[in-house]
Amino acid sequence: MIAKIPMMTLRYALQGEGWFGRILMLTLLQLLPVIGQLLLIGYGMAIARSFKAGESGLPHLHWQQAAVDGLRFLLAGVMYTLPIWLMIPSMLSVGLTRTDQGDNGSIGFPVILISLFVSILIVPILRRLPARYQMVKSVILGAVMLVPLFMITSMIISVIRNPSLFDTSNAQLNITGAVLMGVIVLLGLMAITGLHISGLRDAQQGKGLFDPTGTIRLVIQHRGATAVLLINLITLMLIGGGVTALILPLILPAAFSLVMTIIAIWYTLADYGRKYL
Repeated sequence: MIAKIPMMTLRYALQGEGWFGRILMLTLLQLLPVIGQLLLIGYGMAIARSFKAGESGLPHLHWQQAAVDGLRFLLAGVMYTLPIWLMIPSMLSVGLTRTDQGDNGSIGFPVILISLFVSILIVPILRRLPARYQMVKSVILGAVMLVPLFMITSMIISVIRNPSLFDTSNAQLNITGAVLMGVIVLLGLMAITGLHISGLRDAQQGKGLFDPTGTIRLVIQHRGATAVLLINLITLMLIGGGVTALILPLILPAAFSLVMTIIAIWYTLADYGRKYL
């Protein structure tokens, strides 16, 4: 499927009237830092919206709508990647062994993992309890979830109080850090998938950008197709990002590469939405 996407995207982008002017406008807009990229992201959601409506070719660029969609998508991205940002203090605190301090401790992160694992196991059990035990269920689940929250908060405070933890020149990744890195990568993949599918839902259904629960249900329901979508998205990002980075000194070609990459990503998402939304 991924091999067909470039040709399918090119065919889609070059059909209809006014395609050259729209691509040229989007390319020139990338010369405006932040603003151009926000408009491009918002335009990607417009592609998904027009695709759902059965329109052929690139949609018109509605400046205000694209700006609002791009900003909302950015805010949603902050929300979806929040767990990753919370993991960074853990990585700095317990995931690195500093040669001048020895092993700086690896008890915090295992406690977090065990607590989360216990909470995952205990939720189905608690749900089976009768309604009259609601208070007991709330107390037990709250206690289980407070442990990792307390540990993460403690690590954040330790990093803030000890800025030297940001110096990784004399640090090596320990076992805990390797596990933590794997978790961060997994969370990153989940965030990429969740954010883009939520953006697709919002574009094609008018809601869902800030509804991760609904997106999770959709992903589970169509997990096979979503796995293929994730592979396609990551491949497009790697190829498109790599090409853009390689030709970055050539500003306009790099901007054009970025525009076509975003169009390809949202075309792929729109095709997924046509089948499963």
